[in-house]
Amino acid sequence: MKIIFFGTPELAVQTLNKISASHEVVMVVTQPDALVGRKQILTPSPIAVAADELKLPVLKPEKLTNEVREQLSDLNADLFVTFAYGKIFKAEFLKICPKGGINIHPSLLPLYRGASPIQSALLNGESRSGISIQQIALEVDSGDIFKCEEFSILPEDDAITIEEKVAVRACDLIEQVLGEIENGTPKCVKQDSSKATFCRMISKNDGNIDWNTDVNSIFNKIRAFAKWPVASTTLDGKKLNIHKAAISNMENSGTPSGTIICADKKKGIHVQCTDGVLEIKELQLAGKNKLQAVDFLNGYRNLAGKCLAFG
Repeated sequence: MKIIFFGTPELAVQTLNKISASHEVVMVVTQPDALVGRKQILTPSPIAVAADELKLPVLKPEKLTNEVREQLSDLNADLFVTFAYGKIFKAEFLKICPKGGINIHPSLLPLYRGASPIQSALLNGESRSGISIQQIALEVDSGDIFKCEEFSILPEDDAITIEEKVAVRACDLIEQVLGEIENGTPKCVKQDSSKATFCRMISKNDGNIDWNTDVNSIFNKIRAFAKWPVASTTLDGKKLNIHKAAISNMENSGTPSGTIICADKKKGIHVQCTDGVLEIKELQLAGKNKLQAVDFLNGYRNLAGKCLAFG
């Protein structure tokens, strides 16, 4: 089949590679190049880089205008596939291909419709999630389901490891669905919208840690935002990113929330929360490298008794 692929992040790269190996990808549509890093270097999206490596044509529109729609319609593609593209399609775009469009969504729809299904599942402490391949509909993530696959969310999982699970499983599922569509044997199941839950866009400020919160919520925030925006607090007036943590088995110290109650190379760094203690395993002070707790303590002594602040 002739396919138009819409996608942007690293999460979708394996899927683009898989589709291009079995079908003719006539266009890859991705977000425009963006300023990245401290030096604000203009950088193409991971999907744009992958498309270039595959020698596929790439389009990077700021907006999905009528001109873009006409350009894509002229390609005479059979179907379009979207995976974490980052824009909402208007009704006219659903008609650019005779077989319509399908979307890969990293949740067990109708759960977690919206922009942040992986992060939201982790924030809520879910023990399972999955992937759904759905027909694109006007209402976001409400289309009929072609296939879905469930997987477990382990305590050690975070947004990075969940994305890895999704990226691998999405390849197998999309291959099955495209094969069925090509053979004229696709089967769809309508979603039960009465069971739908929704998730919103994540903002940079969502990563700020409020230590006057239960330990499970803080632990889940660190897991959910491991990739972006990264959970953070303040130490001695400097921003401190926390990349990995665990719920500690230490007893409550009775000190105010946010107090570092232990900073020992053998026992680690432990922080008091409202109802328990959090162990910080991997952290990064502003302007410094990411370090394991034991290495951080080599250069930052006398931590015990200090208090971490909001943001």
